[in-house]
Amino acid sequence: MAGRNYAQDKVVIARPRKSGFIRRFDGTAGLVCNKFYRFILSNGCPFNCQYCYLRLILGSNKGPLVFTNPWPEVERQLEKIPTGVFSTGELADSLAVTPPLLRPALEYFRRQTHKFLFLTTKSTNIKLLMGIRPTPQVWISVSVNAVKTWELFEQKTPHPDERLAAAWRLKEAGWRVKIRIDPVIPEVGIRHYREVAKKVSALAPERVTVGVLKHFPRFPHCQREGPHRQLAEAPNGSKRYPLHIKARIFNSLAEWLGFQPAICRETPGLWEGLGWKSNGCNCTPNQIIHGPCSEAPIK
Repeated sequence: MAGRNYAQDKVVIARPRKSGFIRRFDGTAGLVCNKFYRFILSNGCPFNCQYCYLRLILGSNKGPLVFTNPWPEVERQLEKIPTGVFSTGELADSLAVTPPLLRPALEYFRRQTHKFLFLTTKSTNIKLLMGIRPTPQVWISVSVNAVKTWELFEQKTPHPDERLAAAWRLKEAGWRVKIRIDPVIPEVGIRHYREVAKKVSALAPERVTVGVLKHFPRFPHCQREGPHRQLAEAPNGSKRYPLHIKARIFNSLAEWLGFQPAICRETPGLWEGLGWKSNGCNCTPNQIIHGPCSEAPIK
């Protein structure tokens, strides 16, 4: 695994973007979700994980696309918005392929006080970040999964341990680091997530967010047997696991982490059933508190 260039499985296309770079994202109706802006510096991802919604949105055979517009054109759009979180990871992996506009974006957000840049990645491609001074206006959310899940559904990504090693390097260099354990796939076996949760806890990131697999319309099942037979259809057409299955998963993760994590895009009923209080997630510009003390302790 070491030394492999995971971002070069497909040709990267570079061209100017004709439409806007910023789009408001208000979450999904009926779910607890924080509002932010999609900041579109690139589209697509070379990893092509079998469960990823980008396979539906962009197609599984399209290589990554990076945009080459002059930075002042992008900055003019940013200047129209006085405050907010801007995520480059909704339609792409933020770092698997380095967008040409990422470096000037980092320097732009460095100068801000009420705007934040949010990078999400499964990549270990951190060379650009390690070569510049960190800023609290930027944070990196590193997505990891159980090794078994990686073996089955994420084979083109770096090993979870490699991703955590990159997260350690970023944290030690002074960057704000958050971790996402998502998607948990019940059919893989929840016991496989204990090891990665313990390693994430040892890292003591600024925040940890967890999520369970959502099955989208027309999407092939990436599981074999088990709770998918009980999936219920949501208003947007996606299918979700029953609350009792998700509650058991989240309680197990909280026990292994040693603190209450944030939960990604779930119903108020789930929060109420868990007895947890929502205090933001990886997209939230929370106060900088190093380590899991930023989360609620397990009682």
